[in-house]
Parts: sequence; C-alpha cells; structure tokens
Amino acid sequence: MHKTSNHTTNWKIILSKGHSSLGLYSLFETLGIEKDLTSKYCQIPNGLHGHTCSRASEFILASTGSLGHGLPIAAGYSYASRKLKNDCRTICITGDGDLQEGSNLEIFHSLIRLKDCELKIINDDNSSVESNFVKTNDFFFNLKNNYKGIDIIRSFDMTFFKDHKDLNEWLSLPGLKIANCKTLKGFGFKEMYNNPKWHAGIPNDLEYSKFISNFNFNLKDA
Repeated sequence: MHKTSNHTTNWKIILSKGHSSLGLYSLFETLGIEKDLTSKYCQIPNGLHGHTCSRASEFILASTGSLGHGLPIAAGYSYASRKLKNDCRTICITGDGDLQEGSNLEIFHSLIRLKDCELKIINDDNSSVESNFVKTNDFFFNLKNNYKGIDIIRSFDMTFFKDHKDLNEWLSLPGLKIANCKTLKGFGFKEMYNNPKWHAGIPNDLEYSKFISNFNFNLKDA
C-alpha cells in the first residue's frame, strides 16, 4: 500500500473485518493517502460510522460490518477487473472471525478460478475468536493441501521483523496470493495481549497512561 500510495497504481482495498476501521483510517493518514479521517470517526451524521465506510476514501471498495463478508465482494471485483483487462490490484483483509462466515468459506474453496486475478488476501489470525466452528490453522493447512501444485498460500508470524519483509515480497508477486498472518491483539502493549477485556474495551485515563509508558513495539529479530 505504501508503494502505491502515490496513486500511480490502480488499487482498491476492502477491510472485511470492519470493526478495525480506525486502524485503516490511521494508516491512510500516515501514508498521506487521505486526510482528517480519524477526526470524523464515529461522528454521525456528518462523519464516519464505527465500521469501515466507503465514503472515507475512493480506495475503499465497500462499507463493511464487524464480519463484513468482504471476501466475496473483493473476489468479484478482482475477477471483473481481470475480465475487463483493468490493471487493478484488490486487497482484502479478513480476520479469523470472518472464517466463521459461510460466504467467505465458499470463496476460499473456489479460489482456483481466481488464481490469475490480482487479488491479495491478508488474514489477521489473532486467535481471539471463541467459536471453534473453523480453526484457522487447520483451515489454511487443509486449504493449502487442496491447492497442491499452485503456490498461493503462505503463513507469516508478524512478531518477527523478517516475516514483515517476506510478507511484502509475497504480496508483490503477480496473481492471487493469500497470507495468513499470526498476530497478537494489542501488540506493543503487553497488558492487552489477546486479552478479551480489550476486544472492544476503552482504557480509562490511568490505564491509558500506564500502557503508553510501557509500550514496546520491538519485533523479535529486529
């Protein structure tokens, strides 16, 4: 995204796990893609609602909810772009909660038809989903076995600096690429690590001060 933020490449992004919209808005501001998005967050009716809103940027493909069913939208858009011979890269960010949704599962099992599309799927696997309907590690292991002969699925541990570099290189390759990224919810703030309390909780002033004074964003091999 950083490399394409100068608008020279045609690209779209859909944040299927729409409850992470504030992170996406912050990233857009940091990269200079958009301005003043965070100041409009949850400012209704003239601002942006709590989940990802397509009005926030021309690069956001669709508005989504907490489990936004974004993968079918991204897959259809990417397939249409290829049929129309548009040079468009479609980025879809899913989460382990998304994998509990049938519409997303159906697309994952139909990806062989999209192997030549410029579709990049990034799955945030922070293991915070309480449902055991779909276990992420088993799911991607079995999916990879189903697509033997084509290299479209890889896993990355995002607590390692090297894996960040490898992920960027992987997603820059042509065609369909799927990255299952092992992450820590609340990374950088040890008290928040995969703690259900902070799944949707807001720290008070004292907790906030403590978190800020003790943060550590160092990766294991940086």
